[in-house]
Amino acid sequence: RLWAGGPLAPTGGGTFARWDPLQPVVISVDRGLLSDVGPIFNAEAVDFVRSTLAAWQVDTASIEFAEGEQLPVDVDSSNYLPFISDPQAAGNPVIFDHDGSIIDDLFGEGSSNNILGFAQPLPAGPGLNFEGGFAVLNGRSANLDQSGTFRRVVIHELGHLLGLDHSQGDLEIYTNRDRSRFSFLPVMFPFVINSGSAEPRHDDRVWLSYMYPVEGFREQTATIRGRALRRSMGGLSGANVVAVAIEIDEKGDWIERPEATVSVVSDFLLEGVGRFELPGLVPGPYLLFVEPIASFFTGGSSVGPFPLRFDQFPKDYFNGENESATELDDPAEQVLLTAVEGETVEDILMYANEGSNNLASLTDDDQELFTFPGEFTFPFFGQVYDRVTVNTDGNLTFGEGDSRSNARNEERFLSGPPRIAPLFTDLDPSVEGSIQALFDGTSLVFQWIDVPEYTEFGIAPGNTFGVRLFPDGSVEFEYDQVQVTSDSGIQAIVGMTPGGSSASGQLDWSKTELPVQLPSGSRYEVFKGYSLGGQTFDLESQRIIVLGSEPDWELLFPVIELSNLNFTGIAFGNDSQETAVWWAQAWAADGQNLELERNPVIESIGPFGQTAILARDLFHDPVSETKKGWLRTSTSSPGLSAFFQIGNGIGGRPSRLDGGIAETKSGSLFIFTRVHQGDDSLRIGSVALPAVTRFNLVNPNDEPLGATLQLIRLDGTVLGEAAVNLPARGFREEEADLLFGVDTIRDSYVVLEFEEPGGIAFSMIQAGDAMFGNPPSQISERPIAYSAQLAHGEVGGVNLTTLVRVVNLSGQSRTVDLTSVDDDGNVVIGVGPFVVAPGAGVEIDGAELLDTGSD
Repeated sequence: RLWAGGPLAPTGGGTFARWDPLQPVVISVDRGLLSDVGPIFNAEAVDFVRSTLAAWQVDTASIEFAEGEQLPVDVDSSNYLPFISDPQAAGNPVIFDHDGSIIDDLFGEGSSNNILGFAQPLPAGPGLNFEGGFAVLNGRSANLDQSGTFRRVVIHELGHLLGLDHSQGDLEIYTNRDRSRFSFLPVMFPFVINSGSAEPRHDDRVWLSYMYPVEGFREQTATIRGRALRRSMGGLSGANVVAVAIEIDEKGDWIERPEATVSVVSDFLLEGVGRFELPGLVPGPYLLFVEPIASFFTGGSSVGPFPLRFDQFPKDYFNGENESATELDDPAEQVLLTAVEGETVEDILMYANEGSNNLASLTDDDQELFTFPGEFTFPFFGQVYDRVTVNTDGNLTFGEGDSRSNARNEERFLSGPPRIAPLFTDLDPSVEGSIQALFDGTSLVFQWIDVPEYTEFGIAPGNTFGVRLFPDGSVEFEYDQVQVTSDSGIQAIVGMTPGGSSASGQLDWSKTELPVQLPSGSRYEVFKGYSLGGQTFDLESQRIIVLGSEPDWELLFPVIELSNLNFTGIAFGNDSQETAVWWAQAWAADGQNLELERNPVIESIGPFGQTAILARDLFHDPVSETKKGWLRTSTSSPGLSAFFQIGNGIGGRPSRLDGGIAETKSGSLFIFTRVHQGDDSLRIGSVALPAVTRFNLVNPNDEPLGATLQLIRLDGTVLGEAAVNLPARGFREEEADLLFGVDTIRDSYVVLEFEEPGGIAFSMIQAGDAMFGNPPSQISERPIAYSAQLAHGEVGGVNLTTLVRVVNLSGQSRTVDLTSVDDDGNVVIGVGPFVVAPGAGVEIDGAELLDTGSD
């Protein structure tokens, strides 16, 4: 079946095939049972066919029917083929497939469970008239209810026999699932609708009348004609164009009249220009819209003669002068068209509101405008863009496309429009592969997937790579599989340029420390073909990060660990109305890039968004061995904050887990108020536990950094000292006993002093499966300090303990008072005063602070 809601067999050039309008269509009915369920005998079935055929005897159509003699045999699965292959002298057969065996034989076992019937006029001869036709009715679900589903099936199949095919109508009636409106769907709708009409609707009658008009049909009705177009100005073939009749009430409101809807498939006469015609309109006001043919109308339920249909656009109303091929318009904006009796509204141009983002249509030496989704914009060399042109040859350009076929060389790269080129070379997606765009809400990725270089013979190897755009102007290139520059004269360019013959700025990406800051001029690398000097493409499996804005803020994580036993989890929050773009780089103990699958990485978080990720996932690292380091995250957003957690339980539930917040700056003087090392070193109430304290000291600077640490007991006695030298961007992890040469440490604290410009530090205390993140505090001159949490005793079956430690780092004795406050702001108890000597400290149990006694 070739056509929907109109002539079944368009022949091109504005013509179509039909039955001879001067002769009646002769119908000959099978002589067997309609159904062996019931059963339904032949005489009843013949009467039923007569009544359904009469439904197509509409007063605006000239087609007439005649009843021929019954078929000479009972047609079944053993003898049906001639009746559906060749014109029959007795007339056009209506066959009763009483048990579904004909359908199963023709379409495959079990098909009769789903196919209720099928029909077709037989192909026309040299003229424009059908030479024959047939209909096959599945008797397995037959009944003779005059308002039932089977009557709709028979009317539908007889409509095919008369030359009509499926009609989508107004798809929203179907997709909204409002059964009270299902009766407005055409009887030629591709799916049987239980609540649908048992008679041909206006859309059905109009198209039968279009093919077989009575005298005066066109003079007593109105017509709307026009073209459906792509934004490229080419004809849009295979879209559904719908005219909806409108009634204007006394308040001036527009009320739809779905009973008068007429629909058509654009380019229905196969002229290739997107032409549509909506005939048989009841005079009055109309809304006009274009929408895609539904993707589920395929195969035997297809609509229209086009197996491949462009559907990347929304339902879009005609909006008069605001219809635009160059800009996106409002698809919901509507204007009324007035249909006048005997007249035609001509030259309506409807542009698909596609945004010109059909990358699937790209072929060799091609380009496609891509309008950014939502409110996404991209700043590039001083201009802010809301669209880009995707060029087949591995590059994006701004302001204009570049799909020329001449050499992809340095002169063309530099002198053309502003350009981002992950792989500027002669690529040909018309042979294999695809070009796609993905938007995750904060960044936009363009991918070339398995696209080969152009070659005159055979098919070259496929190339898979991509470019990711961030709203701050940052760019990331990613290369999966690339095999280019092998042919004579072929070369590839990787980089970006403001265009307009900007000065050269060549570099070697593989030897450039990443990320790099977007410069004021071009930055690129040329990979020449072998005949031009030969250069291997050395960026395969690599990433390139170019930052679009200068980072103003840093988040410093003093420790990350990736192993088969322990993990590091990182959480980010964006307390800002703008998308936060951030890049992260992990450093090893020696100050070199930590060897991870991807390092550095760049990511983004939407306004007031948050994300949590394991370090192994952030860096896409399979973790084949234990890796430790520290992490620097840089961003231009002041609203970004983060914390980290370290724990075990890879592949299962963690039994220990703790961490701290990311630091926003380095410092020079810190205090770790707790150090526990060795047997019985951590006392909680009457329990003494063995513990280990590990210190992480980090130098975030580009020059080496020295640090000193003092281990001091709470009575002020210095137990040990250590001096540490850290390489530029390096770190050191050390257990307390090895750092200070003291086996057992309890009731002590550590003072850490970095040389200028300072560093960051962290310690983790582990006692069995208990883990305590113990970040240092910068020493304060303030006389008052607060702790936001205080708990002691059993809560929900868990024993909680608070130990409050106060250390005096001044040169003279200090008096300390402690006051506990409940959730309502009431004072629970005051404890003290305590006199703390210089360098000494005091620890108070939570039971005393909450006045709960020793329990």
